[in-house]
Amino acid sequence: MKLLIFISLYVAVVNSMVVHKAPTLTSNEPTKINKYKRAKSTSFIDGESYIVFDKTMETLNEDWVSDGWNLKEDAVKIIDGTIQVDMPAGAGFAISSRSLDSQYGELTFEYKLSVTDSTTKLNLLTYEGDNPDKYIYLQTYLYSGEDYDTVKIPIKNYQKNEYISSIKRFAFQNYDNNKDYKLYLRKIVYKDIKIEVEKYEAPISIIDTKECKLSPYWEDISENPNIFTFEMVDNECIIKIDTVMDEGVSFKFKSGKFYGGKFEMVTKSENNGSLIYWSASNSDDPDTFKEGKSYQLTTSYNTYVDNELEDVDSEYDTINISTFSDKLECSISKLTFAPILVDCEIQLYETTHIDEPDVILSDGELLWDPKIWGSTKCEREEVNGYMECSFEGKPSSWPDFGFQTNNSYDKGTLVVEMKVLNPNQSVNIICFDTDNVNHNVETFLAKTEFDIYKFKLLHFDELATNAYAIQEASQQDNTYYIKNIVYYPDYIEIPSSPIPTRTKTNTKTPTDPPKTEEEIYNEKGYNSCTLGTKVSFTDVNGIWGIENDKWCAILSKNLETCWSILYGYKCCTESATVNEGSAWGNEEDGTKCGIQNACWAEELGYECCSRKDTNIIFIDENGLWGATKDNKWCGIV
Repeated sequence: MKLLIFISLYVAVVNSMVVHKAPTLTSNEPTKINKYKRAKSTSFIDGESYIVFDKTMETLNEDWVSDGWNLKEDAVKIIDGTIQVDMPAGAGFAISSRSLDSQYGELTFEYKLSVTDSTTKLNLLTYEGDNPDKYIYLQTYLYSGEDYDTVKIPIKNYQKNEYISSIKRFAFQNYDNNKDYKLYLRKIVYKDIKIEVEKYEAPISIIDTKECKLSPYWEDISENPNIFTFEMVDNECIIKIDTVMDEGVSFKFKSGKFYGGKFEMVTKSENNGSLIYWSASNSDDPDTFKEGKSYQLTTSYNTYVDNELEDVDSEYDTINISTFSDKLECSISKLTFAPILVDCEIQLYETTHIDEPDVILSDGELLWDPKIWGSTKCEREEVNGYMECSFEGKPSSWPDFGFQTNNSYDKGTLVVEMKVLNPNQSVNIICFDTDNVNHNVETFLAKTEFDIYKFKLLHFDELATNAYAIQEASQQDNTYYIKNIVYYPDYIEIPSSPIPTRTKTNTKTPTDPPKTEEEIYNEKGYNSCTLGTKVSFTDVNGIWGIENDKWCAILSKNLETCWSILYGYKCCTESATVNEGSAWGNEEDGTKCGIQNACWAEELGYECCSRKDTNIIFIDENGLWGATKDNKWCGIV
């Protein structure tokens, strides 16, 4: 049995039962970052797979050697196609490659332990190069079966969410168990995955084809804005330009400067032979100018590409389109530019790019998932069009109205329309990174009448943001009335009326039913796991298992059927044998099962609670954790 623990190694060693404390405020300042000239976009190419060991072999692959720590001299044996390691508590068994040159990849191994008490763990480590002192904690697996478990895990530095400069060594560790056991390994395969940093960013369209207007990433700074229009022609958005020599259009890139890029245009002219050219310039420095290629147009649409702009000594922010002809009348159906950015922030994570603001709460209706903490009760007042949240003030309780998304965001602005019952009590705006660590954004006093507040969100260089909360910070009773909440990424301009009007396209109708979990995962290329599949991995996008050597999505409805589904076991039937004092039993055929309505957390000194009463706040090797109304941890059943 295996389950990813989202904690760094130095936390993991504290105790086998690790839970986060109730949210408290952290630093107001994000981590400072360095800036470099580089592109961020990357691609991944499957490389060679290295069979370190399998059950047909009598020794390790000749390129790999083994060692370890706290092991007896004869602790490691290979018997009948299986590596068998006698591992005292705290001991480790390591394998190292002599020649592997990898920065990213995927490790697959099959293992079992001699101890099957459902509480014994196996740690997996990797290293920077082959230096045994520079270890990187990867994952902890809880073993609860009698057969081999298969593990498949991407290899990177999960604590910093970055790639490793040199992957050559892995280790399996008996840690935090206070018992000895024997480790069995019958398959170890490492697949190298090559990382290619693209020269350009992803192409950024100058045309907003959906709204048929200028894309929000660009600003029109043309001297004469009347020489071009946006028109829908045969269900396609077209830029029509009608101009003369020395008078063109200019579009300024809003997200910073670039020193090169790839220009692409699909266009035609009303007259054969018209000459058109593009250029790059700096809106702050008229002397910084670089002319691109020129093209002789025809009356049919043609694609024109220029990827030769690259000038590391200059900085540009504007794309210009002009003509050498006395008169130009042309239609452009595609216009994109893939920049090489200057001073781009080096993000160690992927962010979700959106073309319009993300509406979180609209007229009191929460469109994201709730992430509520503490003695908080929130109900939508549909007639009044707001969410009413009542907070019970208790010392160190920090109650909040929180909300989370499957998207990954960076800095931006959170727009909140709200009022409060008691105006002289502090309100905190906090954000959560994808490690569920909270950061204070701003503390303010709200009014007793509805008003719109804007909060600048933080940038973090190691983790994206996927949740926010409005927190009662005074430790006293209060009630919030919240109408609207909207997230604006940094690259979308906030209009004078920042609350978008909901249209019919946002309304679910019988002819456009909501997508099921299965449909959502299928669109992303994943199948749904069968009932009883063990959890192998969790992230912001879902809970994952492995079937037929492929990732599959474990559906929420399957987890709700029985708490022990999380571990890959069904709940016990009436004919099962119940183990007294335990949350586990056995069916007549010997299959392990979870006792219905049993509280597995009692063995750890905690109460149990229902998913109806609390959100999932934390997952560790023991199970799903939530919080009771008096802010105590509870195991979800």
